[in-house]
Amino acid sequence: MFQRILLAVDGSEASLAAARVAGRLAGQLGVGVRVLTVFDQPNSELGEPNYSNALRKELRDADHALNAAARAVRESGGPEPEIERIAGRPAEVILDVASGEPDALIVMGNRGRGRIASALLGSVSTGVVSRAAGPVLVVPDPSL
Repeated sequence: MFQRILLAVDGSEASLAAARVAGRLAGQLGVGVRVLTVFDQPNSELGEPNYSNALRKELRDADHALNAAARAVRESGGPEPEIERIAGRPAEVILDVASGEPDALIVMGNRGRGRIASALLGSVSTGVVSRAAGPVLVVPDPSL
């Protein structure tokens, strides 16, 4: 069975729904939760103070997503989760982190942008599901 849940969040309603599911699962299975968010590293060519301002905004948004998800996990009956923010491309970072936790269940939300938007913009959940070595639970956006 799973030894841990790796919850990937982006601050969306879908990721909060995933956090609630992860919290309930973790509470029922008695496993830990690691909440991960991936943020964009600003381009250093922005120069100062633009680079620092952009980085501050990215980190603030990442922290907001992490804190909201951690609260949802706890309120849903899960344990106090570990939280982590990493710069990079979301699907690649999630897969990289998951490769270090082979007994983890990846849980993430799906924004449900539709087939055309996903084809044009890409889908993090599709990228993770198609390349993950272990199980992935994709929670649909509750507003759809």
